[in-house]
Amino acid sequence: MTTCHRPPGRGSTLTGHANKDQLSRQFAPEPSLGAAAGHHQRRRSGTPDRSLTLGDQRHPAPPPTVTWGGNRYEEIRVFVKVGDQLVHAVRSGSGPRTVVGIPGSFGTTEIWEQPFEVLSARYQTVVFDHFGTGETRVPDELVSFESQVGLVTDLLDELGIGRCLLAGDSSMAAVAVEVARRHPERVEALVLVAAGISYAPDAGVHRFVSRLRSDPEPTLEGFVRACLPEDDEGHLRRWLKDIILRTGPSRAARLVESFYEVDIRDRLVQLRVPTTVVHGELDALPSSRLDIARELASLVPGAHLRVINGAGHVPTLSRPFEVAGAIEALLLPPKSPNSPTGSR
Repeated sequence: MTTCHRPPGRGSTLTGHANKDQLSRQFAPEPSLGAAAGHHQRRRSGTPDRSLTLGDQRHPAPPPTVTWGGNRYEEIRVFVKVGDQLVHAVRSGSGPRTVVGIPGSFGTTEIWEQPFEVLSARYQTVVFDHFGTGETRVPDELVSFESQVGLVTDLLDELGIGRCLLAGDSSMAAVAVEVARRHPERVEALVLVAAGISYAPDAGVHRFVSRLRSDPEPTLEGFVRACLPEDDEGHLRRWLKDIILRTGPSRAARLVESFYEVDIRDRLVQLRVPTTVVHGELDALPSSRLDIARELASLVPGAHLRVINGAGHVPTLSRPFEVAGAIEALLLPPKSPNSPTGSR
């Protein structure tokens, strides 16, 4: 069961429900919408709601459309019933192939918004608030590594997506790795952004989690500064802080704790899907320094490491075109080694 809506801040809300067959049609490829627009310039204005009928229920139609520079970008926001929980997801773009993004630990769908705007000209993209983040509010017992892994495959089933390129951000890259390891038939390629190998906490992590609960404002300010050292103007740090606040400090702390026992070192060597590791040169978070990314890439058979110069821990916000390029490089057919541009 799925609820179509526009969340607060994105125009009026109109609610309806669709069954699984209707949802699969809704997520079917559509005609190309043209190239996506540049990042950091996007500003949405409210558009009137219109509706269409699916069965005996009503839905917003057409999907919200953003237009700038002569280009169009459409998105559909839904709540998907997974077990007993409602999971917030965003679909955009068109094409015969699908890219699915998992935001970082306490990030929301906005973490992948800009790269997916770029990719939506040629591919269908789907991103969701995983258990405990954003609009996906669940009991604490569901905020665990195993539950997050199960959520990905359950969501793919509910959306009628048989196979996809799976992109994981930050600690949730570990979830993407495990999904690809268990279900290689569902994952045609894997992109790991700002990923780590082990999330065993040290004293600094324990202190960070404690302060998230007891003194969240300065704690988040310090965290977003560490994540985005390249943001001289401060607008991306403000955006990242707003994203985290949509999850909330207490839920963010629980999400960090849920990964204390996660170590994917032994799982990486078992991967059998094309993999690209995308990492910011300036990433200084203890669990995802650049040397860790180099080790991670060396452990995955055939993996390619793409280092983004001058970027920190969140290149999906600060370098969306380069992240989108790394994803598309895995989707495009390989160039002939005899062509002038055939080598990397």
